[in-house]
Amino acid sequence: MAERYQQGESVRSIAADIGRSYGFVHGLLVSEQVTMRRRGGPLRRDAAPAVPL
Repeated sequence: MAERYQQGESVRSIAADIGRSYGFVHGLLVSEQVTMRRRGGPLRRDAAPAVPL
């Protein structure tokens, strides 16, 4: 699981694939001292700028 996560797969995707909960997979990765990505994944440089209100 750690290798799949480090290659870019999401915790939710791994959990769904193995039939376990998000919390189980997340906890396992943390216990294995895997560096967790920030929420939302990588930043998108090509995203359109926010429109002011």
